[in-house]
Amino acid sequence: MRVELGQRLQGERALSQPRVRDGEARFEHLPVTEDEQVEVDRAWPEPRPVARSPEGPFDGEQGFEQLAGLQVGLDGRRSVQEARLVGEAHGLGLAQRGNGDDLHPLLPADELQRPLDRLLAVAEIGADAEVGSHRCYFGRRLRLGVLIALALVGPASAAGSPLSHAAGARRHAFQALGGHPYAVVAVSPGGSAEVALDLAGGEPVSRRFGIWRLGTPAAERVLPALRRAGLVHAAEPDRPVRTFTHTIPGDPLVPSEWWIPMIGADRVEPPGPGKPVTIIDSGVDLTHPEFAGRAGTEALNGQVLSAGDGYPHGTAVGSVVAAPVNAAGLVGVYPQAVLRTWDADAQGDLTTSGVVAGVDAAIRKGPGVINLSLGVSRSQVLEDIVNAAFGTGSLVVAAIGNDRARGSRPSVPAVLPHVLSIAGTDPTGHVASFSSVSPAIDLAAPATGIPVAVPVGYEASGYSLFDGTSFSSPLVAGAAAWVWTVRPTLDNTELFELMRSSARDMSPPGRDADTGFGLLDIPAALTHPAPAPDPQEPNDDIRHVKAGGLFRQATAGITRPGRGRATLTARLDETEDPEDVYRVWVPGRRTLVATLRANGDVQLAAWSPKTRTVFERGAALKRDLIAASLKRGTAKEVVRVDNKNRRGAYLYLDAFLARNVQRATYKLAVTTQP
Repeated sequence: MRVELGQRLQGERALSQPRVRDGEARFEHLPVTEDEQVEVDRAWPEPRPVARSPEGPFDGEQGFEQLAGLQVGLDGRRSVQEARLVGEAHGLGLAQRGNGDDLHPLLPADELQRPLDRLLAVAEIGADAEVGSHRCYFGRRLRLGVLIALALVGPASAAGSPLSHAAGARRHAFQALGGHPYAVVAVSPGGSAEVALDLAGGEPVSRRFGIWRLGTPAAERVLPALRRAGLVHAAEPDRPVRTFTHTIPGDPLVPSEWWIPMIGADRVEPPGPGKPVTIIDSGVDLTHPEFAGRAGTEALNGQVLSAGDGYPHGTAVGSVVAAPVNAAGLVGVYPQAVLRTWDADAQGDLTTSGVVAGVDAAIRKGPGVINLSLGVSRSQVLEDIVNAAFGTGSLVVAAIGNDRARGSRPSVPAVLPHVLSIAGTDPTGHVASFSSVSPAIDLAAPATGIPVAVPVGYEASGYSLFDGTSFSSPLVAGAAAWVWTVRPTLDNTELFELMRSSARDMSPPGRDADTGFGLLDIPAALTHPAPAPDPQEPNDDIRHVKAGGLFRQATAGITRPGRGRATLTARLDETEDPEDVYRVWVPGRRTLVATLRANGDVQLAAWSPKTRTVFERGAALKRDLIAASLKRGTAKEVVRVDNKNRRGAYLYLDAFLARNVQRATYKLAVTTQP
């Protein structure tokens, strides 16, 4: 369709009607938000057959349940739950230190003796076999075998020889080889013993130190004569070596952390400090053994601990992210994470303004992962600051809430676009009974019976068990920072998509409103192919890209003076990225042509420079919409705009999903023509 710049559409009935979009999770037209009470996950006392309290959905009027005292352990019968939680606590025990490997008994030298003729047989095998980088011919090899045999027989026959005495003194260096496929042997470097090991099929491990590896059957044939000659310093099985992982050193509550194998944290080792995690919550007890003296911990404001709203919540969330390996209690998902804390409750009341200030503080520190285990019913200012965080390179992770029993009311920021929204699961691998249902959910993580650190003023032992999506969210936040540290070339749009696409699918198959794309899988996230970046996000509306909107400066135009052509690839998602708006430059008396090809039904429109929002209706829609291509299916979409004026101008291109389309990837090409 060709329409001149500024010309109104006439006779286009479909374009004169408001477009129906899935906008339930959006709040573009809300009035100025009051400073609402922010809800956090906390305990909700409720009579139960066991002493465990169900939790309420981010309800600011509820307090945590205090559990029985712990002796650096957890009472498996009791658990603090977030609101409306159901289900039994799982039995949890303390860690037990493992014993070392049992060594094979040492055998006396005479039990390892073998007839010398076996050595001769080995030395003469293969008339034309390779030895190192040269070839030994039959005559030379046979002569060499005889020389070796003579060398070995001579010293061994001398009673009381110093070599025999030395071999006896080193008897502890010789271990039984049975039951192991390979042996490791140390001999005098550069001598005849190395030749014998080479001929026996051995492989040098260190020529400098005379260390060889060879199959156990060959070792049992050749070693007795070498030992009698005193040429073997040590012989032992080539045993598997155990690694001492971050879950082994001795933090006593690690066996209670059932989530570790569930998300694969026991199969990979976390890195050292890297991408930061900022938790915006109630105050963290930085005097707790899990945080006192912990490297890489920074409080972005004063941490206030009081009996008020969410008192132990921030400490618990912080421990799930980053409790160190210190043999003191438990281990977080990313023990050496750079941990930053913001007390949104510092003024004695956890409110929207406190959360917004925390996100702003995190933005000023630079890109990282921001965890929000809290929510409000709606807030335009919180939506704006979250979009600003994403636009400046951070990844925002939020708990979906614990409101399943009360209809799963939407919770901001979890339901907002560009927020990684996290549901909760139980030890059976199913969605937790309290976890809210929402199409905005991206993935899930363990959320029941989670061992956490708490202030000693709340629980004398300093540890407790909590339930709630408040604790599945920091598992994902910490894991995302881990992955980002290991894969630093990713941008936040790639990381966002990677955490979703690498999740382990749960029942029912495919993306669903209970667990999104599935369960957090750290090993998969570390190795899954990197998604393509999604450029210029967030760009869901004109306010996000124009000067003086979400940011002071406008987003760079994909075409601009001196650059009349551009091509990009991007993606849309009905809940996380429903719209893409781009600034494009149209020179005076030139024509702009935009062509879009997609793997789903993506439509294209062009809007005038004075457009306020691509969601305009009525007279504003007729005034500002310049052209649109609304073909069904994957047909190519093309819009043309003629600028009849002498001066150039910036317009807006709008790519959006057709109704009932969940996801699509598209390629947009823009050119200017005479």
